[in-house]
Amino acid sequence: MAEFTSTSLVQILYHVICVLLAYNLSEVYSNTRAGQQFARKTLRQLRREQARSHKVGVLVYVENCYAVFDIRFFTGILLRLRQDAVVHLRSHFPIPELGFT
Repeated sequence: MAEFTSTSLVQILYHVICVLLAYNLSEVYSNTRAGQQFARKTLRQLRREQARSHKVGVLVYVENCYAVFDIRFFTGILLRLRQDAVVHLRSHFPIPELGFT
């Protein structure tokens, strides 16, 4: 507990609970068939593998549903949107003009 930069008990407890929750969820996942490969790898191996494969995911959350998409797949979805939907999205995510013609 001496390593925490915060002296607020609430912040320390929140951090401890989040770490314990993440650890328990990873343990549960490692006991599933899909998680067996994950369980045999260190964090360093997982990061190196992700860097080599260039797999990047994006989490999309709408109302009470969420999905994790590969960024290339999600970009494909965005490129196929109707023009009125693109205009609506641009109002929420202002993009500076890049000067392309």
